Amino acid sequence: MKIKAIIAVSVSVLILSGCQTNPSFERDQEVIGGSPAVKRRAVQNCYETTKKKSKSSKIAVAEAMNVSPNSNVDMIFCTRLIDAIASKRITYNDLDSGSPAFIRAMQAR
Repeated sequence: MKIKAIIAVSVSVLILSGCQTNPSFERDQEVIGGSPAVKRRAVQNCYETTKKKSKSSKIAVAEAMNVSPNSNVDMIFCTRLIDAIASKRITYNDLDSGSPAFIRAMQAR
């Protein structure tokens, strides 16, 4: 359940941000990785989306990420997600499938 919650949040963030296909994901990945301003905006956009999620979703995501549910789960999640995308630690397929690489990135390992 925890992994499904984190994947669901991740996919909804990317769909809402316009990253709907692998080619656009790869293009956006290059832009985010090369521009600190775009990266900050991507984190902020992600945060604006994730802060609307239910408390139960946030608790499940916090548990999967190994952080306290009382911490700023939304910002930690978004920072880890965008950092992993920018550094190419995760691919579109990793994100879509919840691969081990994606889980490691969300757990900051």
